[in-house]
Amino acid sequence: LLRYIHRNAVTNACKYGKQGGLVLTEVRFDSIRRELQMDVINLPGPQHEELRKLGPEAEIAVFAPSTRLHPTLSVAAATGTASRAVSHSSGDGAWIMDKCAKTLGGECRIRFEATRTVFTMRCPAQLYRSPFSKSSPAHESKKFALPPNTWGVAIDDSKIQRKLLDRLLALAGIHKDRRVILGKDTEEITGFNETMIQLIQDNPNDKFLMVVDENLDVIVDLTHQITVSGSKSVEELRSQLKPELEAQVLALIRSANDSCEDVGLYKSRAHGFLPKAPIQRDGVLDMIAPLWQERFHEDAEAADDQSAAASELGYGEDAAVSTSDFVQTLEVLDALCRHRDKTSLAPRWPVICDKLQTLKGDIMTLHSSNRVTTVVEAIDKLRTPDVPDEFGERWKLIRTLIVSIL
Repeated sequence: LLRYIHRNAVTNACKYGKQGGLVLTEVRFDSIRRELQMDVINLPGPQHEELRKLGPEAEIAVFAPSTRLHPTLSVAAATGTASRAVSHSSGDGAWIMDKCAKTLGGECRIRFEATRTVFTMRCPAQLYRSPFSKSSPAHESKKFALPPNTWGVAIDDSKIQRKLLDRLLALAGIHKDRRVILGKDTEEITGFNETMIQLIQDNPNDKFLMVVDENLDVIVDLTHQITVSGSKSVEELRSQLKPELEAQVLALIRSANDSCEDVGLYKSRAHGFLPKAPIQRDGVLDMIAPLWQERFHEDAEAADDQSAAASELGYGEDAAVSTSDFVQTLEVLDALCRHRDKTSLAPRWPVICDKLQTLKGDIMTLHSSNRVTTVVEAIDKLRTPDVPDEFGERWKLIRTLIVSIL
């Protein structure tokens, strides 16, 4: 089924994309969501702008049975008929692809962006382990534990993310007195490197697990703010530490932006990357173990009190934030968007865009579903250089969908 979906996606990209243009396939496995994502990306072809004008209806038409969208546009352009008409032919390819994805428990989506078309297929997946192997990943993760002299440090400008990161570090086995959560104000963000240098120098024999948000927003006023790059700060921090102290640090960048280019940049500045995704009790050590072992070239046997830090949480099977935390974020955006005409919104638009990006990251930590995917994609489309048309109505729809998810 995967082979069929990929083959047809590439065929369509070649057929309807830019002639002679590059067609790229990106495949990612999210160990936290236990989800496989395959993107097939092509450059814009003929009638790409007409497809963009259709908005959400274009995606609906692409995956409808017995529908071929491009011929419709050709007929509409030649005859002057409405561009929203759909021609009915033998175009069942995309519909069958979507059925294949649903058989796998997943879904297909397509986005007609300004500079590219992105076909996406997501489905549940798990790592394959040969039955002839001596051990399984689950067995290995149970054996792994962070050394007891490990500090956990996290920084994020979102209150929701700070709560989640504290739980992530606890589930990793780091005790409360060794967890440091920063980012609640300008002082903690701008003074992060200084704080870390002092902490590392004061504990030269300890190890440090750092989880750093990529986009740290410092609000100056309603119309101005500064965005600090977390990966750039880590790069500077590593250069300021003595080699023997830097060797004690595992610094990971956490971001909602996870393209190949973005992840490559994070890894060039830090030691690894963590996606913003739901935090599951059984998945934290599975996620950290390979990064830790690659960085320090050491394994650690689980201590008898390995679960002590996790058990102090008292949460359910999965770590999640409360509805009230999300409501507070929505209320901040509502206040910024109180006057929804373009003239009033324009001075505050940079701040609103960054708040929307923060909200997107928070939403991505919820359990994956079609509605979560829809919200994330809707926020991406809303974050344009200038205030988009019908912003008020679009924000109202997104907000309603978020509340329904909560």
